[in-house]
Order: sequence, then structure tokens, then C-alpha cells
Amino acid sequence: EFCGVHYSQDPSTFEIVYNQSEYARHLRPINLSRERARQKQSPATEKEIASLRAINGAANWLASQSRPDLSVQTSISQQCFPKPLVQDLVYANQLVHRAKQYSHVSVTVRSIPWSQLGICFHSDAGFANAKGNATQAGYILGFVDANLESNLPSKWSPFCWKSYKLPRVVSSTLGAEAQSFSTACAIAEWMSLMVVEAKKGAFDLRSVRDMPKTPIVSNLAPK
Repeated sequence: EFCGVHYSQDPSTFEIVYNQSEYARHLRPINLSRERARQKQSPATEKEIASLRAINGAANWLASQSRPDLSVQTSISQQCFPKPLVQDLVYANQLVHRAKQYSHVSVTVRSIPWSQLGICFHSDAGFANAKGNATQAGYILGFVDANLESNLPSKWSPFCWKSYKLPRVVSSTLGAEAQSFSTACAIAEWMSLMVVEAKKGAFDLRSVRDMPKTPIVSNLAPK
């Protein structure tokens, strides 16, 4: 166990499985009466805001460590500040419900030989689908094996993911997808350099073009 994350490794396959089941099960929703929950456009009280911050903090830890399925809801919940409404409290309680409902979800790290290791990323974005007509985007990156380059079934182990509001305004869905794709591609390239360093040792970035690189396969998810 490390910081609330439970890890286990299969001695025969070397696969690692980790989760935060106990952490998720101990989340507590904001106490709202039925009458209060119906006042959706009312400003949240200081006590309710404190509870909302606690939920967002806990959900962010879950989403960033082992629960990519909570990333979108967590990001949108965080965007309700600085003036959250009761409807935002109800949304946060739905986030808690989902975290607890699927508390058993685990992430599996597959065993892939060094010679077969590659990186794959998936990115996507909507259009004006976040608060204040902003655009929500996201990506997930995973380690894969060489089969994927031949369009064959491949092992896939997620290692980085994020759902976030785009920092720049876009005029179309394609523009949003291009921003998300660019960010995910940069992270994939950075991780490929980390893999090369782990395999070959320290090297000068100026000589990177002459170094054997980890394959990168991109995939822009269709709408």
C-alpha cells in the first residue's frame, strides 16, 4: 500500500494490479435535504463549499491515480468555483456515487518485453461543452506491444490520462480536437524519451534523432 493505493503483482505473469477501493468507499457526499437540493440556482453556503472542496480534492486524487473514469466529472466539478451553486453540490454528490459504485475498478499493468514496448495515445474533445461555453478535452496514454503497429490485438496498460478545459477558445470541434491531439502527442514523445533513457542510460537531447526510439502510435477517437 502506498498513499492509499493498493498494489499487487502476479509472480508468474509479472502483471501489476492496483486500485483505491477502500479510499473510494470512504468518500462522503454533501448533506443536502430534498428541499435544499431543489434550490439549484441558490449559492452554496460556506459549509457546503468546504464540503465541496473536500470532495473535489479526494476525487482528484482518485482520478489522477487509479480512476480515469472519474476524470471528466472531477474536472467539471472543479470548474464551478469561485461561486458554486446548489446544482454543483448535487453534481458533486453524483461524482461520489459513481466513485463508490465502481470502487472495485482496478488498473492492470501488463508485462511487455523491452524489445516490444511501444506507446499509444487516444485524444478527443467536444465543442463548447464545459462551463461558460469553454471546451472540455481529454487524453489517455498507454504502453502497448509491437502487435498494434500491424493492426493486431495488443496488450495495453494506461499510464497517463487527463480531462481538462482547453486553455484557448476554439471555433470548431476540429480545432478542439487538434489542441487535445497536440498535447497528448507531446506527452507521448516525452515518455518515449524517458523509455529510451531507462533502456540506454543518459543521453544528450541534441542527439535524440540518432537514438533508437520507442514506437508511438496515435489514435484520434472518432465522434
